[in-house]
Parts: sequence; structure tokens; C-alpha cells
Amino acid sequence: MSNFDDVPITTPDKDRFGFDPFAKAISDCIRSVANPLGSVVAIYGPWGSGKSSVINLVRHHLANDAPDLEVINFPAWMYRTEDALAVGFFKELYAGLSPVLSEQTKAAGALRKLGANLAGASSLAGMAVGLFAGSLGEKATTATLDALGGFIEQGETAEDLQATLADALREAGKKFLVIIDDLDRLSPEEALVIFRLVKSVGRLPNVMYLLAYDRETTEQAVARRFPSEGAHYLEKIIQAGFELPQPDQSHLNVMMGEVLDGMAADLPDIDPVEFGNLLHSIVVPELKTPRDVLRLANTLSITITPIKSDVFFPDFVSLETLRVFRPTVYRAIRQNKSAILNAGQDDRYDQRDDRSAQYTSMLLGSEPEEDHRQLREALMRLFPQLQNVFANTIHSGTREWARQRRVCSNEHFDTYFQFSVSPKTIPKAELDYLLDASRTFEEIQDRVRDAIEITQAEGRTKASYILDELTAYPSNLSYFADRLSQHTFRIGNSLRSI
Repeated sequence: MSNFDDVPITTPDKDRFGFDPFAKAISDCIRSVANPLGSVVAIYGPWGSGKSSVINLVRHHLANDAPDLEVINFPAWMYRTEDALAVGFFKELYAGLSPVLSEQTKAAGALRKLGANLAGASSLAGMAVGLFAGSLGEKATTATLDALGGFIEQGETAEDLQATLADALREAGKKFLVIIDDLDRLSPEEALVIFRLVKSVGRLPNVMYLLAYDRETTEQAVARRFPSEGAHYLEKIIQAGFELPQPDQSHLNVMMGEVLDGMAADLPDIDPVEFGNLLHSIVVPELKTPRDVLRLANTLSITITPIKSDVFFPDFVSLETLRVFRPTVYRAIRQNKSAILNAGQDDRYDQRDDRSAQYTSMLLGSEPEEDHRQLREALMRLFPQLQNVFANTIHSGTREWARQRRVCSNEHFDTYFQFSVSPKTIPKAELDYLLDASRTFEEIQDRVRDAIEITQAEGRTKASYILDELTAYPSNLSYFADRLSQHTFRIGNSLRSI
């Protein structure tokens, strides 16, 4: 997890979500088919749920337990048009089956012809290059098209070609598995091309297919394209379908915890109870797949860098979680700063229900209603002021929030949304510099004098914001004042001008 790469695992020792037993069961099912006849096995799972990792684990087990099984990989996502998909499918199939068909010229030719026949006239040029040329440009296009025309004119039907190919594969006695992963990367129309191609090739002996896709999304696309058949269209193609096991939530939480521990290693101690409450109310509900963890980890590894010392880490993680998974809530928070930070301060008790409804609409209006309760609880932890409208609890602000540089403080709110220190405060590094006991008076004097000359927000000097920040550190403020009082005759006039 140190580099947050979204790379599928390839071996069981890397499995953190209990996928390997499932993958082993799939590989056993594939091996158990004694006489496959174009059989199709599917793995169902939403985008980012770990299908590619399971596919790799199936490959691993088949390599160990079924060395006589030849695996043919078709990277469908590399072909971005329907014609290209057809060409690519038969090109990969031809390359995979060629070793056992090489001594049977008629069978090898049958596969090429079948590909050209099924790909359609609009794909013939690409099919010619893909199936005849060893590499692009190896043969002139005209010569390739002449060769293509030569065998198309023979008038053989797709059934004849398929029968010739089937006889050759049956005699070869070797089994093949065509793996088509990442169908989720294709558009619905492109994914349908894959199913049509698999269906059109038909019941080839000793050939199986392993597909991986999001079942719900794909079935919806099929229903739109074939309304009379709907899901039954796929049922005629898929002989065995397996739902990917849902990763245990505790594993996702541990994975995210490791990421956050690494990021917070050089930060001051954070109250684990407070941090845990924010994590479980805001972060954990959004982590449903391994890719969710990686997506958030990648985001945090970049966005935390410029302001790591100037924010309250749990608040920042919570807000970034909302930005990634609940962007409408994030935008609503950013756009309603005053309403949130001053929530319910002037309301009468008999207005609370109306105000709660108003704030719910303002902050959560675009979210599913079934999520409102959880999101309200989350926002009240992030912004305790919202308890005034959502929980009928009086909760006013404290200077402790400012000292912690929390998002619920007026001084630091903007820092979280502009990824740089708010003009209403000063960087933590500068404050630490002034409070460092090793600083000489001259060093402090120079910093204060420079700050007096700098105008920040609302026409105030930077020096005034320095003093505001110091009020959040009472013990340090008295120390700082004592140091200044030793030399008031030297900078007293300057301080009065702040």
C-alpha cells in the first residue's frame, strides 16, 4: 500500500480480501469440464470490486493444476470501436489456436475465413491486416485484400467453416480457455459486441470462455438493446455465473487504516477516539470495494502535501472523502460557510424543525433520502455547530477548534477548500517559529515588524493574525508576551500600530 498502485494481485500470497478460495473454486470448475463445447463461465462484480485480481488468481491456479490447458487472453479494452473489437477478437483467437492448427492448413484457413465472415464487411480491411499480416505493414494492403477476396469467393458458409474448425480442434485434444476481462472498461454497446462474438463463434470443442463484468449494468444494457429478451439473452450465452464475494468491511477498514497511519506518522498525536468517530461516520461508509480504498488513498497522498501541517488531519481526511464520494455534499459545504459555522445561533426553539429541514435540503438535497440520517450524523461530527439545527443541542464555538486548526473554525475553514493557508490565519510553521524558545529577540522582532507591513484579509495586518493565533495558546501567549515585554522600548510603537 505504500505506492497506492491500482494493480491487480497475481498470486495468493498477496490476497488480503479472501478472494483466493473463490478463485481456486473457479479454476477447479474449469478443470472439471471434461469435454467443453464453447462453454462460458462468468464472474460478476461491480467496478473496482477485484474481478481482475480474481482472474489473475484463476490463471495462477490453472498454470499449476492444469498445464495442458492453453490460456488465450483477449484485452478487449484495447479495441475502442465495434469493428476493432471484432478484428481483435479473431486475431487473438487465431494466434492462440494456431499452434495446434498449424499442421492443418484447411482448419487454419477456416478460422481466418470464419473471422472475416462474422466480423462483417465493414471490418474486412482491418481483418485482412490482422489475420494475414505478421505485423502492420508487412504486406501491402492491396495484396492482403486480394488474398482475402480469394477465399471469400469460395462461397463457404459460416456453418461449413465452423464444422471444419471443430473437427480440427476435436482431433487436437488440447483444451483452451479464452479470458476476457475488463468488460467494465467498454461502453455498453462495445460490451454487447463481445457477447455477440462469443455467441457467434458457437460451440467449438475444447474451447471455454471466462468473462468478468458488472452483471447489473450489463443486463440493463442488454435489456435496452434487446427489450424482448432482456436478461435471458445473456442466460443463453453464460453456462455458469459466479458472484464475486463481497470483501469483508473489516479488511477494507484495516487497509485504509494502514494508509492513514503512514500519512499521519509525522504529525502530533491525534485523539484516537475523536479520529475513530470521524472515520466510522464519514470514511468507512464510503469504502465498499478495494478500489474505493485505493482511490481515496491516491487522492489524499496528493492533496494533503501542501497543507499537511496546517489542517486537522481527521477533518481533512473526512472532507476529502466527501469530495471523492459525495461531491455534491462537499460543494454544498464549501458554498455555505457562514450558514454552517453560525448554524442555529439566532433561532427560536419553535423554529428548529423548519431550520433542520432547510439545512437538510441545503446540504443533502442531492443525496438519496435513505442516506440522510447517516450524513447528518457525519456532518455534526465535522461541524458541531450543526447540532444546533439537527439535534436541538446548543453548541457554540471554542478557541480549541482554532488551536487544532479544525474546519469548523472560522479562521481555518478556507484552508481546507483552497489547499493553501487561509488569509485569515498564518501557517503553523511560522507560529512554531515565534514560539520556539531558542529564538532570539532580534529574530522575533524582525518577524513581527515584517508582519506589520503585510496586509491580509479584511484590511488587517499579518501581525494581528499572529496575535489571534497566539490567543489559542494561552500558556505560550504569556511566554511570548514576557519575551516582548523585556524589550518594549524597542518595538512598543510598532506593536501599537498593528
